[in-house]
Amino acid sequence: MKTENKKRLFLFGKVILAIITSFVLGRLFSIVIEFIIPSNSISTPILFLVGGGHQILTGLTFIVLFVKVIDREKIITSDWFSPQNRVKEFFIGGLLGSVFIFLGFLIIINLNWNQVEIAPLRLNFLFGSSFTLLCGAFFEELVFRGYVLRKLLERFSPIISLSFCSLIFSLLHGFFNDNVTLLSIVNIFLAGFLLGILFIKTKNIWLVTGFHFLWNYVQAILGFNVSGEGYPTILYLNFENMNLFNGGDFGFEGSYVCSIILLLAIYFYYKKPNR
Repeated sequence: MKTENKKRLFLFGKVILAIITSFVLGRLFSIVIEFIIPSNSISTPILFLVGGGHQILTGLTFIVLFVKVIDREKIITSDWFSPQNRVKEFFIGGLLGSVFIFLGFLIIINLNWNQVEIAPLRLNFLFGSSFTLLCGAFFEELVFRGYVLRKLLERFSPIISLSFCSLIFSLLHGFFNDNVTLLSIVNIFLAGFLLGILFIKTKNIWLVTGFHFLWNYVQAILGFNVSGEGYPTILYLNFENMNLFNGGDFGFEGSYVCSIILLLAIYFYYKKPNR
């Protein structure tokens, strides 16, 4: 028992170190990129591409350091990461994320159709933001589901592993994002829990990456802030009152409509047999 507790403590420490390292790497690459390509010297669409590239670089460096160097595991050929024959899963995940957001959008604007306006179509901005959000989703899934959750599952029960991973996921979003509310932190926790369940069911990172990406991107193009941040959109949501029904300045993830959808999805997929 003592040996097992020591192994659990060691694993827990390594997971915390991994999370800290991912943040430090991100900051270092940000400083280097800003020195090489100052953000005030390039246009906004290109800035989106640079931001996405920075997140890809950070994620891949992190995963090579911890998986290849420290844990001495395979990366490309491993079941959890291998992209071979996973395109279908990526798009299935994206479809799920899109449907959930669009459903929430319809519920929220049902009484506020007159407050929805069409935004000017700027394809270069929309493409740039899609790349940034895709890279951001990939980076976060590499760290939280691909490494943290996967490692916790080696020594802890699924519930404990899911809860701890989701807690860290939500607290970091709460600490680094704007317009945070208590409900938004709870919803980010629920979103992390759902992503963790989907990862456990599929045992691969690509479905959850697709879900995470389209969950964020569809929020953006429908006019919501994404975790408190504004992105290029195709709609303007001019709500008279920013509240917990429409999510306020944090966006859809700050609404109790989001809470209900996530709870129902968690219940459904938790009960669903593994693939």
